[in-house]
Amino acid sequence: ARQTILGTLGFASGAQYVIAVDPSGASGADATGAATIAGGTVRATFAGGVYAAGASNILTASSVTGTFTGGLLVTDLPDGFFASLTYLPTEVDITLSTTAPTLTGLSKNAQNVVNAITNFSDNGGTVPGSIASLFGLAGDAANHAFGQAAGQPGPASAQSGINSTNTFISKI
Repeated sequence: ARQTILGTLGFASGAQYVIAVDPSGASGADATGAATIAGGTVRATFAGGVYAAGASNILTASSVTGTFTGGLLVTDLPDGFFASLTYLPTEVDITLSTTAPTLTGLSKNAQNVVNAITNFSDNGGTVPGSIASLFGLAGDAANHAFGQAAGQPGPASAQSGINSTNTFISKI
């Protein structure tokens, strides 16, 4: 369902903007004033159904400034699609595409995983929604998720391994 906001709308850095998406469109908010996005995350849940590539509006306002720096966290993304956010001067859309979006700033191993998934998709493969949804992550979250897919250990397990090695060496 759509919510009408009389006046301005603001999203703080820790905000969670929760939307529902179905084949006919998306829930969202319509503000009569300006919308200011100072970070936060969009959480989108997809209902079952047959989807097509395209954009669904999730936010309209007299003007939109800023971005959801936490990215887009997706639940139940349909297989074969990638979801991303599109920012326009007076709206924000969730866009479904069969082409993987470009991600930058990743470690070499994480980028290799992204490249392999993109290559698979570009050559006619159907990427499961659970994997494609990772492309909505931003910054450290994206680097961590694709790094784990590459087999890189997380910080806690790496530190645990270092501690175990130090204990072993001190015993011999």
